[in-house]
Amino acid sequence: INAEYMGQQQPPPIQAPWEQVIKFTYNYDSKGWTQSIINVQISPQPFQKGSLRLAYHMVDDQNRRLVAKHYTKATLPQTYFSDVAMQALCQYFAMAYNKRGPPKLARFVDTAVIQRIQLPGQPTLSIEDYLPGAYNKYNNNCGWRSPDDRNTPQSFSHFTYVFSKGQCIIVDIQGVGDFYTDPQIHSVNRQFGQGDLGIQGMQYFFRSHLCNSICVGLGLSDRLMDLSGTQMPMRKMKHLAHS
Repeated sequence: INAEYMGQQQPPPIQAPWEQVIKFTYNYDSKGWTQSIINVQISPQPFQKGSLRLAYHMVDDQNRRLVAKHYTKATLPQTYFSDVAMQALCQYFAMAYNKRGPPKLARFVDTAVIQRIQLPGQPTLSIEDYLPGAYNKYNNNCGWRSPDDRNTPQSFSHFTYVFSKGQCIIVDIQGVGDFYTDPQIHSVNRQFGQGDLGIQGMQYFFRSHLCNSICVGLGLSDRLMDLSGTQMPMRKMKHLAHS
């Protein structure tokens, strides 16, 4: 999955009429959805075209800058809901990672689903907070990792595998700094869409992964294979998996 957009410091004004949409927000704790009516402006033209989605500038009635994303191919509305629920799960893993005291925090932006009820066909889109700054991709779902090979994104992916007791791993880590979006999860039962490559996807990650100082510092491994980047004091190996 390719990065959908490069964050810009000052996105341009949106030349579009205001419209009412239904916003669906997911609550990870209750596993439920709430809905509300909000007013938004969405640019008529995408500012970035990815391999799977188009990205549009958007602003809501609270003057929040957002990005609206729409699949390039016909997609069932349920796919958007599944994507948002998956990112909420990634937020849960990020909170667990951050509680272990890494040098830098890992965070995923909030996402939601909207339905454009005033347009023909009432199209569905996903929305998320706009991230100003340089957008980077740190690894993908097939074992590739970026040339700079930053420690925080790679150790986070490794952590998710250990924390889930080998049931899943979060990859396709990308975003601005350590604010991430558009992740992919590989799971044993392949429940996270077409990008979920299951056990094979987990193997792809570990074939190219070099355990860094944060991996060792969090107790994920006792083999330090990458001496560069952000450092973390070594800890004794701990049982990190959640119950």
